[in-house]
Order: sequence, then C-alpha cells, then structure tokens
Amino acid sequence: MANKFKLTGFARFVFAMIIIVPLAYFGASYYNGEDGVGNFKKMIGIDTEPDKETTTISADRQEDRPATKKDDSAEVARLRKKISELEKENNKLNQLLKNREREIELLKD
Repeated sequence: MANKFKLTGFARFVFAMIIIVPLAYFGASYYNGEDGVGNFKKMIGIDTEPDKETTTISADRQEDRPATKKDDSAEVARLRKKISELEKENNKLNQLLKNREREIELLKD
C-alpha cells in the first residue's frame, strides 16, 4: 500500500488562504455594492474596457463658453436668493432645536 500524502500545518494554512481570501474579497465587494471582479481586474491591470468616464467628452460644456456679465449677474442673484432661503431655514431649525431642548429640560425636572 502506498504512503498517504501528508501536508504540514503551514501548507494547509496556505491552501486555506488561497480559497478564503478571494472569497472574502468578493464577498466584501458585493456587500459594499461594488463589482469585485471588475475591481480585481483593474487592480492587476487586465482591464480590457477603457473607463467610460475618461473617454466621453462633451462638446457643449459650460466651462468652455465665455460667461457674459448678464449671465453672471443672474447667477449671482439666484445664488444670493438661495443663500437667504437657506439662512431662513437654518434659523427656523435652530429655533426648533432650542424649543425641543427646553421641552427636554422641563420633562427632566
């Protein structure tokens, strides 16, 4: 009868890691909502498909057009109006927070 093939403890550990580590990586990628296989391909450099974000170029970008003063003043007015609305909302929420804190203090006593 032939001798039984025996592995050392370290060899068993290495074989287990060869199986466990990729499974853990793909599982974590899936849990985080990422493409584990795609990330792995990008990591080792065998990504055959170029990034879509870098290859698409918009011909009609706003940064390329010179802005006119009329557009700028309209944009400034719109932004100032938005800022004042946000400041009002912020003040309202601060007042609501103070009222709730007072209610909590009254309920504690």
